[in-house]
Amino acid sequence: ATCHAWPQTQLWISDVAPLGADAEGRSAVGACSLETLRQAEASARPLRDDERAALAAEWRALTSANHLLHLYLDGKLRGFDENWFDEALLAQCESTFKRSIRVVGQVMGEARDYVTDTFLFYRLRSLIERGLVEAQNGDAPIRELMVRKFEGAGSGR
Repeated sequence: ATCHAWPQTQLWISDVAPLGADAEGRSAVGACSLETLRQAEASARPLRDDERAALAAEWRALTSANHLLHLYLDGKLRGFDENWFDEALLAQCESTFKRSIRVVGQVMGEARDYVTDTFLFYRLRSLIERGLVEAQNGDAPIRELMVRKFEGAGSGR
């Protein structure tokens, strides 16, 4: 996005992957410690014009595709339907009520790529609205909801 928005601005790049991964083996700036970020900064180099053009083109392709969700899987950033995590959320719901934050946290922890709790809560709310998940205290904030799989879920409803 930066390469596309500011084509004349000098940018620097650093690969965080060789500096280490989080406990699940994923490498991303969001999982880096301050020390690791300082190492990345020390190894940064100016972005070449051809790299900038390729990244700007990738951004244009991503934003022109009709996908709300993008994940970095198998070495490539790809677009997915927004319901990509719905089955994982449903799998965490049981026949008894449990806190929505546990459902979302489990899905986040098992995801192959980073996904935000905000997005997963949005999808959980969608499952509730579709009648696949039941909320015991529906007027509570989303993180405080008690949820369970709707008794009729999976029966073609």
